[in-house]
Amino acid sequence: MNTGENIRNSILVLYKTYESVSKLMEQCKTIAEENGYIVSTDKFLRWKSDNNSDGFLLNSFILLFQKLSDKECDSGNNWRDGPVYTLEIFLGSNAEPDALPQLLVSKLEYADINQWSEGCSPTNHWIFYHPVHKKAGLFNESEAKIQNITVVLPNSEETSKKYWGIKRALTISFQLTDITSDNLTSSVFDTFNRLSEVG
Repeated sequence: MNTGENIRNSILVLYKTYESVSKLMEQCKTIAEENGYIVSTDKFLRWKSDNNSDGFLLNSFILLFQKLSDKECDSGNNWRDGPVYTLEIFLGSNAEPDALPQLLVSKLEYADINQWSEGCSPTNHWIFYHPVHKKAGLFNESEAKIQNITVVLPNSEETSKKYWGIKRALTISFQLTDITSDNLTSSVFDTFNRLSEVG
């Protein structure tokens, strides 16, 4: 097989992968309310770049959720006064060359969501990506172990402020290839529920 055929086949696989990613996200958005959560953004968050070739490829897709039972913020910013729950479909990256495709389910706790402005641009992907992926120099994994939950803390007050007042991120990861229509609800929303009980 020549290089041209390799490129063509890779692109065809990528298109099929993106189609599967889209279906998974749409299914999660469809069943969110019946599982006690609300989708906080219409569009998924992602990073793209014209200047960095790593940003030519979409490899991380993040949806934001909040609990329906959390009260709406007094500021009227259309957020709820509680943690943000994220679902990330992570296909891989140059920065994490050994990481297989994963479904990352997280709870991010913040100092005061009342101070946030309304909405969230897809380009704010980094706000929710860096804590979960423990961006070097900014976030550290906590020594406090909670079963198979990864706990990450900002390394300074300055970092916390830069990331919208984040206090802590808790994450459980699944191999993406293990996720099926039969276990999607338990993998995502039951995991959100489990994370919500961690004080």
